[in-house]
Amino acid sequence: AEQAAFTEFCCWLTKAPLIVRDLSVHNLVWHEQGQYFVVIDGVGGKARPTLRSFSSRYNLRSNRLKVEKLQRRVAGTLNRQQLKALPAH
Repeated sequence: AEQAAFTEFCCWLTKAPLIVRDLSVHNLVWHEQGQYFVVIDGVGGKARPTLRSFSSRYNLRSNRLKVEKLQRRVAGTLNRQQLKALPAH
């Protein structure tokens, strides 16, 4: 269930008009009852507007790049966990 929800979250975020400043495994939370992921990304905006707040195309590109980085990080973490779980020879 978590893998499918993570994929769904990533697809959603790449199309969402949200300005996400910090996307990492540390601020992605699994909602146990609802069976979905929630991103915790601070409260309020920065003092100065950024290009992402004026350009939806730039913001979507930025979100896509952040999602790709998150996916690589999660895949790397899973690979390390799988390697640790292998029996020693």
